[in-house]
Amino acid sequence: MRTMVRQRKVCVFVFLVLSVVLVLVVSIRFVSQDQPGRFPLSGRTSGVDSYNDRPINEFQAPYQANSLRHYGKDEITSGMHYGKHETAAGAPSRDVLWQEPWPGKQVDSRVPTEVIPTVHYLWCERQKFQFHHYLGILSVVRVLQPTKLVFHYAHLPLTDSYNSWFNELKDSIPYLELSALTPAPLQCKSRDTLNTAIGFLTKKGGYYIGTNVILARAPSLANEKEGSWFAAPPTSDDKTRCIVGARGNVSAARQDTLVQRILSAPKGCVEPESYTDKADCVHLNKAILPRDILDADAPFAELARWLYYGRRARLVVQPDPSNPIPRISHFVKLENNNDFPFAELYRGELTFSHFLSILSALYVGGFQQVYLHTEATPHGRWWDELAGENITILPLDRPHTIYQNKIGVIQHVSDITRYYVLNKYGGAYQDFDVIWSSRIPDWLLAYPTVVSVEWTRSRSTPEFPETFNPGVFMSRSQAPWLRHYLASHKDYHTDDWGYNSILMSYRTYELYPDTVYIDRPLQVICFAKRVHLPVICHPTWDKDYRRDVEDSRPAMAIADWRKEVRAFHMTQPKPHPSMASPAAIGNAKDMYADVARNVLEKSGKSHLLSKS
Repeated sequence: MRTMVRQRKVCVFVFLVLSVVLVLVVSIRFVSQDQPGRFPLSGRTSGVDSYNDRPINEFQAPYQANSLRHYGKDEITSGMHYGKHETAAGAPSRDVLWQEPWPGKQVDSRVPTEVIPTVHYLWCERQKFQFHHYLGILSVVRVLQPTKLVFHYAHLPLTDSYNSWFNELKDSIPYLELSALTPAPLQCKSRDTLNTAIGFLTKKGGYYIGTNVILARAPSLANEKEGSWFAAPPTSDDKTRCIVGARGNVSAARQDTLVQRILSAPKGCVEPESYTDKADCVHLNKAILPRDILDADAPFAELARWLYYGRRARLVVQPDPSNPIPRISHFVKLENNNDFPFAELYRGELTFSHFLSILSALYVGGFQQVYLHTEATPHGRWWDELAGENITILPLDRPHTIYQNKIGVIQHVSDITRYYVLNKYGGAYQDFDVIWSSRIPDWLLAYPTVVSVEWTRSRSTPEFPETFNPGVFMSRSQAPWLRHYLASHKDYHTDDWGYNSILMSYRTYELYPDTVYIDRPLQVICFAKRVHLPVICHPTWDKDYRRDVEDSRPAMAIADWRKEVRAFHMTQPKPHPSMASPAAIGNAKDMYADVARNVLEKSGKSHLLSKS
């Protein structure tokens, strides 16, 4: 009997132990699986430090989600987070494994080198990893073509919606390894920190590069008796800002000698403005952006293009008159659906402002056809007035997901649908609050994709040099920029209205600048922050065009809207009071009424004014 009792107790104990173990295993697996397209809210970085063969578990500040982005409105808070797990699969990135050969710049892969092809990079301060930092790393990637790049960090870089270059770095370089500095340096730019950096070479040799410096040509250690080489002696304010190569391991005694040689070296790097092909290295004295190097003739711009894009030539989109964008204007009309927030904005029959927009496309913009992609046949007086016009109704079944991500708001449904439509048919897309004021010239249709820029300066994304507004754009079917942009939706943010439609469209342009033409007159956006404030139109060819949404200062005056503007985009209020009805057009004496009157006259509908 006692034996049976003991056996039962043992069985119960074993059962309890196995149950606890099973629960722990399931919990660990559940917690460790990041949800697609989302970020761990704990902000804790996990992984493996492959250089020191130990786990990484450095606590970082919690992720702050970006606030909702409203068209024509601004964000309230900014999202600042750390360089781990911010970029989901599918976010745009560069292909750095291909580059145009540049003899004299890059190492000759046909000649064996005695230096181990490992590069060590030191990131010490808690700051943003900006584009010029990325160029520094790309310089050793392009020039040295290493097989291992170790990113030593005291703190992982800060990133934001624009400065996501560190995420791009991680997505682009397969041989990148992250290594936490323990303990972290007390003074990032000191001699002691330089000693730490040179210490990376003590095991096997290799190369070290600091921040804010670019390697401009392949090094040679053949004439160095001590087996070391350096192209970039540091600046007086940053003793780690250098580039060092070592053949073989660096002993402790030799390390002190090498550090002293580096600090006392007379030769320095040049600034970008003074760069020539003879320079070994470049000290970056200020931040630069991709748009600064795309079309510039300066020698440094050529070098920077090769580093980022792998090509030296100026990156300018080329027209092809033999393959023009078709003169088809597309509208997308979604019906009210309670499954989507704010869907009431799309309720109702075809309005007079819709009528005016369609007529402007056919009779002012120079489009031969209008394709109306809609979930239901339009109705009402103003639809009846369009009888006999060259309008094709195409039934629409709205998308509910993109790359298996649920589309959360109706504005995103409209955004995504317009890109699907143009990728299939080609032509122009326009919102219903867009009124064409002049004919699209044939030369503009020769480009593969034509876009225009947004006037608002976002509070939460001030780093973006520009952004695109998708209320009006044109494209050939299956154009490269369209395909790349749609692919960027693999990183889809359902809770941020402007991330994909506004921000990622510009980032796609930065990645593929020779696939899109920016036409600033394509649309002039007119907006009033509040009902009692005057409507302000914002020509984006004005030097001071970028404004905070609360800025009510007058913008640059439009001297001749028939010649200077292709389309007006009336974002708020909609419709503009002077365009709200034939009676309003007939009574008003301002520019807006003139634009609307021009549409009615050219379409043969001016008789509507006499009936008002």
